[in-house]
Amino acid sequence: MERVAFAIYLLVLVISPLLFGAVHTYAYSMIFILILAASLLLVVHNIRKDYKTGLGYFQYPRTGLNFLFFSIFTLLVLQVLPLPSFLVGLLSPQALDVKTQAAELTGKKQIITLAPYIYPVRLSLIRWTTYGLFFFGLSQVLNARKRIEILCLCILITATFTSLYGIYQAYSGDNMIWWFAGYGGDVRGTYINRNHFAGFMAMALMLAAAYASSVRTSFLQNNFTAASNSKGDAAKLLSSEQVFSKRALIVFCGVMIGLGLALSASRGGIISAAFGLLLMGTLFVYRKSHRRNGLIVLLLFLFIGGYGFWVGLEHAIVRFQSDQLQTSLEGRFRYAQKTMEVFKDYKLTGVGVGNFQHAYPQYQAPKDMGLLIDYAHDDWAQLLAEAGFLGLILTVSGIIVFVFKTVRLWLERKDHKAIALGVLPPVMFITVGIHSWVDFNMHIPANILMLGAILAVGQGGLSIRARKFRERFELRFQKVYLNIKGRILVIMLLLFIAWSLSWTVRHFAAESYCNTVPNSTLNRVGNPPATEIAKAIGWDKYNAEYWHRLGLAQQKKKPGKGHVDDMTDALETALMLNPFSAIYYLELGWSYTRRWQEEDFAEMWLPKSDQAMDQAGFYSGASDLWLHYDVANYWLMRTKTFEPASKQWAAALAKAGIQFQQSLDLQNKNKRMKLLEDIRRVVWSYYPDADTFGQLGLHVGGEEKGEGVSGEQGKKD
Repeated sequence: MERVAFAIYLLVLVISPLLFGAVHTYAYSMIFILILAASLLLVVHNIRKDYKTGLGYFQYPRTGLNFLFFSIFTLLVLQVLPLPSFLVGLLSPQALDVKTQAAELTGKKQIITLAPYIYPVRLSLIRWTTYGLFFFGLSQVLNARKRIEILCLCILITATFTSLYGIYQAYSGDNMIWWFAGYGGDVRGTYINRNHFAGFMAMALMLAAAYASSVRTSFLQNNFTAASNSKGDAAKLLSSEQVFSKRALIVFCGVMIGLGLALSASRGGIISAAFGLLLMGTLFVYRKSHRRNGLIVLLLFLFIGGYGFWVGLEHAIVRFQSDQLQTSLEGRFRYAQKTMEVFKDYKLTGVGVGNFQHAYPQYQAPKDMGLLIDYAHDDWAQLLAEAGFLGLILTVSGIIVFVFKTVRLWLERKDHKAIALGVLPPVMFITVGIHSWVDFNMHIPANILMLGAILAVGQGGLSIRARKFRERFELRFQKVYLNIKGRILVIMLLLFIAWSLSWTVRHFAAESYCNTVPNSTLNRVGNPPATEIAKAIGWDKYNAEYWHRLGLAQQKKKPGKGHVDDMTDALETALMLNPFSAIYYLELGWSYTRRWQEEDFAEMWLPKSDQAMDQAGFYSGASDLWLHYDVANYWLMRTKTFEPASKQWAAALAKAGIQFQQSLDLQNKNKRMKLLEDIRRVVWSYYPDADTFGQLGLHVGGEEKGEGVSGEQGKKD
């Protein structure tokens, strides 16, 4: 079973970067299914019998990442676990407030959790479980140096192909990524975003440098003479030539990978790789037996730099100039700054892992109006926002534990290969950690799998001791004897893997009917008919966007008995699932106004509509000027239901003025006068006098809207 699992892991590491980094539903679903299937095989394989005692037991690897995996797993479960209201109010009062407001509006019962929107956290729980099982499984099957070499060569050859493919596509002018019309200019391999390609290349470059250092060549040290014709000398010569050829292949891969990194023009990727190599060189210098390996790294840099200048690195150098650097960092700093505002409201346990893109619009800066900012472009800031102080402490502590254990073992080892490969874990954390300050590589499945694989290589290199006639695998395993508690534990593990596998399939099936995950590589119908959306809900009823689209589809139907009820119920369900969405509040508010013929309209549905519109303006923040414009229209219409001299009339008109002013402030400067005239015409249609328009207190001012980085996977950077 280990061989089958190892083959599956190799397949995953090859196809995940080739399929656009596995960021789309069809790609990551296939990857997760393969990993979970391999995990089931290994779980069954690890159920064994102790022949000394006759007792059955289950074993799992005791790695340095066990603490990190289990602690974050517990946090994710805590975020989706139904809790008493007082406890949620104590741990995350903002989350309780968000959930309570949605429940008060709809009048429906609400499950109280630390994460206001459970669906993204559930997906994150499946992802985290899959990544953890991948690392643990790979740690177990890398029990021989031959397998480690196969894995290293597999990664390096895949990365080399990706780099060469990107260079060819960029300089041939084709600008295609397989069947998808990509973006020209920079080298991006098989990734849509060149920064994620650069992250992949930076990690592969670290592996190439360490693996090349692990290959000891005695070719030049053998004192072969021309007259030597013994079989022993011939065998040594042949062996040395093979080792020399292997090192040449590794160096070639490293040069091509480094060239792809340089031509990607990704400043974060280049800088993080430089710091990673600096740490690697420092660690090698510390060990006398590896000081000459610094020459290999230097030679690698010379090849990359020389060939890079030959083909042209001007664009990469230009991107390091002050004006371009300032423009890029300004946008990323703004995203991070606003992300920290999310963190301030959800300090302890976060807003929920995966909830960033849903919670962020309320905090979005006016300069970024109209942009879909689905990631913070700073994984550390996003970690704080989504997991809070608790998540950051657990993550940092888990990394420190792993690095400490790895370095301690590395200092004890004397073996050449162990020393060379053992530097990979701390080097990888430095490389990825620095790049994560300015990008979101840790949200790209292919790159996370690459990180896990290289960490497993470093751990495996330190866990295998070479003996005279064989190798000894010294990675420790935790045994759980199959008594009642042990059996329950194994059954729960199998059920949870099966649950993750089931929901991965269900998620893929639902998305095939109604796609809500951005996918620019396939031509999907943006708004499928209600029948298709209903099928998606049948597969996965916890995705709020399915219910929202169902409600919109109901609007297009011809009015009939129960038509408004169906539409309202769908929109209320969407809001109860995801209480962050301003558009849900807006659509729900307008759906309440469609009940104007009902007897209790003025007493029940109109106040509900008012409440929904207030929340729509609040949660929109600076993300959508037209949403504010629409809310303002509602309040302007609402004034017609009050006496002009009443306090209610004045309050409704004031709300209309506030929302109109927000839409003006978010508009581009050169378009604000036109928008102001549009508002004047709208107000005139209700009140054909200048005094009412003057009472709105509108003025043309505000901050000029700028540009930022957003879209699917941050396409433009």
